[in-house]
Amino acid sequence: MKKVLLLMLLFPAILNCQISKNIFPKIGFYDYHWAKNYYNLPISDYHYNELSQLGLTHLVTYADTLSNNKHGFQILDDNMSWFSCHPKQGESYFYPYFYCHATGNENNSLPYEVGGEIASVTSKNDNWGFGADNSNFVSRYFLINPGPSSTVNYDDYDEGYNVHVFRSVLGTHSQGIFLTAELRDSHQPNSKIVSWDNYIDYFFSLRARIVAHGNPADTICKIRIYESDTEPFPAIKEGISQKFNLINGDVNQNNWTDVTFAVLDSDFVGTGYNDIIKGPFNKIGDTHSYFKIKITWMSMQTLLVDKFSVYDGLYKNLFLSGSARTTYWGDTIKNQFSRYFGYATNNDSISHLYIDEPYLLMNRAYDFVSNQFSQIAIGKYVNGCNISYSQPDYQTESFLRKAPYMSMDYYPFKRGILSSTSNVQDALDSLISKPTEPKGLRAAINWAQNFNNDGDPAHITDDSVFYQAIQVDASTSNSVNSNDHRIPSKEEILEQGNLALCYGAKGIMYFALYTMADPNYCSWGKSWGLFDSNDSLTETNYPDNIQPITASIKPNSRFYAVKELNASIDKISSELLQLTWLNSYSIHLGETPYGNYVSEIRSFVPPNQPPVSTDMGVTYVDNSPNIPGGNGPNSTYVELGEFRKTTAYTNNNLEYFFLVNRLTGSSENKIIRILLDKGNSVYNNWNIMDVGSKRQWTMNKTGYFSDYFEPGTGKLYRFSPVTQQGGTINFDEAISGTNTLTDTMTIGSGATLTINGTYNVNANIVIEPGGNLIVSQGGHLNFANGCSLIYTCPQISLTALIEAMYVAGGTQMTMAPTVIVELHNSISPYALVESDTATLSTAGVGTFCFTSAVNNTPYYIVFKYLNTVETWSAIPLSFTNDTLSYDFTSGVGQAYTDGSNPPLANHNGKYCIYSGDCNQDGQVTTDDYTGLDNDNANFDYHLVNDVNGDGWVTSDDYTFIDNNNILFIQKQVPPGAPSIKRIRHQAKLVGNNKL
Repeated sequence: MKKVLLLMLLFPAILNCQISKNIFPKIGFYDYHWAKNYYNLPISDYHYNELSQLGLTHLVTYADTLSNNKHGFQILDDNMSWFSCHPKQGESYFYPYFYCHATGNENNSLPYEVGGEIASVTSKNDNWGFGADNSNFVSRYFLINPGPSSTVNYDDYDEGYNVHVFRSVLGTHSQGIFLTAELRDSHQPNSKIVSWDNYIDYFFSLRARIVAHGNPADTICKIRIYESDTEPFPAIKEGISQKFNLINGDVNQNNWTDVTFAVLDSDFVGTGYNDIIKGPFNKIGDTHSYFKIKITWMSMQTLLVDKFSVYDGLYKNLFLSGSARTTYWGDTIKNQFSRYFGYATNNDSISHLYIDEPYLLMNRAYDFVSNQFSQIAIGKYVNGCNISYSQPDYQTESFLRKAPYMSMDYYPFKRGILSSTSNVQDALDSLISKPTEPKGLRAAINWAQNFNNDGDPAHITDDSVFYQAIQVDASTSNSVNSNDHRIPSKEEILEQGNLALCYGAKGIMYFALYTMADPNYCSWGKSWGLFDSNDSLTETNYPDNIQPITASIKPNSRFYAVKELNASIDKISSELLQLTWLNSYSIHLGETPYGNYVSEIRSFVPPNQPPVSTDMGVTYVDNSPNIPGGNGPNSTYVELGEFRKTTAYTNNNLEYFFLVNRLTGSSENKIIRILLDKGNSVYNNWNIMDVGSKRQWTMNKTGYFSDYFEPGTGKLYRFSPVTQQGGTINFDEAISGTNTLTDTMTIGSGATLTINGTYNVNANIVIEPGGNLIVSQGGHLNFANGCSLIYTCPQISLTALIEAMYVAGGTQMTMAPTVIVELHNSISPYALVESDTATLSTAGVGTFCFTSAVNNTPYYIVFKYLNTVETWSAIPLSFTNDTLSYDFTSGVGQAYTDGSNPPLANHNGKYCIYSGDCNQDGQVTTDDYTGLDNDNANFDYHLVNDVNGDGWVTSDDYTFIDNNNILFIQKQVPPGAPSIKRIRHQAKLVGNNKL
């Protein structure tokens, strides 16, 4: 950390243009500028105006786009990512690119250890390892079996050299297979660039010894290296000890590599360990072939094997020792960087150079190349997006290359994955990965968060940050081995982003932005991104939509999904960047964090309830998993993430949690209920704050908290004592010792806060009428500058019933509506003084505060709601001692009338506010049907069109519009106030009958 801080002091301007940990990057992966250069497309508009609307901060593209970059995007320059599309491809060599792709596991770096316990891969001394434990194989990385016990002793110990080995003893064991291994594709020498395969040399190094010498021409063992398209170790499980069967009789296919080397007595010098190198050989197969190795002992001398390695020629040359490395390869790479990328060194618009999807064993070469660039462009580097591997692989990568950030891509919605719940949830489980098979999001956050792997909170700030690349495109490919992707829905895009946040991601990358589905320009296949051609061929034609290349395009639904996701991230990113991820749980898999402050999670859609946020004291009691609309804990598709503030990592009085509705059907809204338990705390009042909306709730140590979630959405919450982080005191509280208040705290009516110690107040304390603050003898209340003790404003206690909701509800309203109450001057033109928004109970009671109100000054009270007729109090009224009560329900004379109609609707002796003015033009006419018609026809829901508040938009809602239209109901105001001119409309007909 000290070196980083020093660089920041020396080069603040340059470091400022990098991807800072103080921002949440939203990266667009490949724009139309990149596509035009790669495919030579005949387009002239890169659509930066549209991309700027997405809320992106960075673009992965070519840096010559800067002349067209009018919106301040930071550029991750992809000019060196693919040699074939680099403008300098005519050069005979392009060293930075070549050496980023140099791979291998070499004896001085990461050989495969053949004996002993499994490597923990947290330091270079651990190697890769596959070892043994009490004759039971433990393998994290590849399959291996030394053969029958009569052939070899595995997990033997070489006392003289203090190493675990495999040993075949002359005169004891019989000739046979000594060792077999399969190298997974992420470990094998790179074949990602297929055109290299025929001229890159690979080498095999065996670290072994013999205990005596015989004839120098004796063959001690034979090494066979060959390729196969059989996937290595498909059944391997993390943490499970097992033996694997021998690799028997793999058929050599497609004329792939199949070479055998003899290791002779003469290859060994003395009786100590030797690094015996065999090769070169070539990898002929493509990226989907695997290296497999068989070593056969020939029973000529006792053989002990410690480790082996495989590496390519580029890798070998790159890591020459001493001055050769520095003066030749290092200077050569730096010279070409200066030649091709000198523009990036001091350009604040270039964040860093980008190279995509390094395989694991590329990372040492990758890091070497990146370090060369950082020497000519101080603070800049080479980085890119990683392929998703298993967690141990990420741990290995963590010491191979500790990059400024780790970015992972995993695109879950492959072709053939349906949109059914089971298919989607299986795909999301794969994206996250189970704890027993960690890869995906779990592996990525552990790679980044636990770099030091020592559990010491003091080292948290030294960890890397994690960015997740999510799938926003669909693709088809002409390759038989490709993983084509289907179109993700809006909800599935939101879901991927929110799951990434739930697993600690502090950056999002979107793949891919452009649509490229014209076979005249793209030979590999088709891609559908965030845009459609501005013609009849839209995404609904997929997969037959050719999408001709044209500058005339339009954003599609995925574009707006990305825009919505970015907007929601912006609301919480400043807080999220200050947090450290602790753990996450897939509730439907039974992963519930029992034992900490979360005791239970369930989710359900309460019958006949509108989609509004619930409050504490929720009445949706879900005691049975069979309740209609309810789910038990093990069938609830909810993801929970737990966090701590990095600077207060050990403070269990400041918790953060993230909840995600994993369902992605367009109508799969749900209430998520979580049981929070701080029963052992000394604090009575606990605040829950939705960080994004700033809504707050208070609970008394232990209780249920519920909130509403649309499909695929997630929310970040802060959970803390009210007396520390702010909120509302609803229960009597006494605090002792030293406490500090950091945000506004309100002492609610009927609650008392007693200060028995020192209370440092760095925010305002508001005392509502009926609330009490007591500073006991010996207590101290210390206000910081600018902070105050505030008594609350004048309040109106209002009673009002909304006609349609009351009639539908019978004895009370069907829902608790959020309404607006205004104060207007008592004389013409009755100017607005102040308004307040609050929620009425289902009985119609609510409290409204007005800071501008003056006692003994008369005001008209005006009631407004989404779909009711604006209603004024009959006369102006005055506050007395900052309080005023008014009841619209007690009589028809409670509302102002100009004599045209009764000002209130009488239902069962209660006087109600007229319903039906959905477009808020001051009158109830057939114009108010429009939104209802649309929602009813499309089975959609908007609160404004739910006139009776039953949670549905149906023909029941038409009744009140129809009746009040016939009665010519409109707002009635005092003379001189803005009114309306009544326009007569024909009553709506349904069939042959009026509603």
